[in-house]
Amino acid sequence: MDAISDYLAMGGFAAYVWPAYVITVGAMVGMIVVTLRDLRRDRKALAELEAQNPMRNARRAARATQTTGIAGPEGDDRIDP
Repeated sequence: MDAISDYLAMGGFAAYVWPAYVITVGAMVGMIVVTLRDLRRDRKALAELEAQNPMRNARRAARATQTTGIAGPEGDDRIDP
């Protein structure tokens, strides 16, 4: 039991070490949350932009038919030049 309490005491520096761990983990979790929120926002904006340009889907389907001879899938992720 003394080994655990010695470890948790961090050689007398526990007052500095444990808050540093908490701040680090909090910052990392915050960055993940912000990144996922921004990703969701950007995907929504992309979907809106793609919905405003129906010709893009027509060009994509035409190009898929020309290159393969069959119609491509609706979820084709190639980028138009």
